Amino acid sequence: MLKIKNLYKLISVGLVSLSLFVLGFSFALAQDIPVVDQDASLTITSIEAKVVTVVNYVISLIAIVAVAMIIYAGYLYISSGGDEKKLGQAKSLILYAVIGLVVVVVSYSIVGFVNSLV
Repeated sequence: MLKIKNLYKLISVGLVSLSLFVLGFSFALAQDIPVVDQDASLTITSIEAKVVTVVNYVISLIAIVAVAMIIYAGYLYISSGGDEKKLGQAKSLILYAVIGLVVVVVSYSIVGFVNSLV
């Protein structure tokens, strides 16, 4: 019975990690790259577009790191073997990584909102 319980933990953590990993890559791949004319001099619009592109790439990179931390925390959780110290470490790491993902999603929304205003 104990092995089946660990298998369920492994499957559930794996599915959550996989879905968050896909979410992180969807942020990275869904970036709109503005087309700027090569002959045009730098204008406010082109500088603004470059800044937004860089900020979006940084946000995507942070999302990928947060998803990788959740996967690592899931590994720690499964391999803890009942050790309370490792379980606590894994739970806190998952909590902080999920908070990081929430911050990334909110910051991505804020950047999109400010970009639409400007």
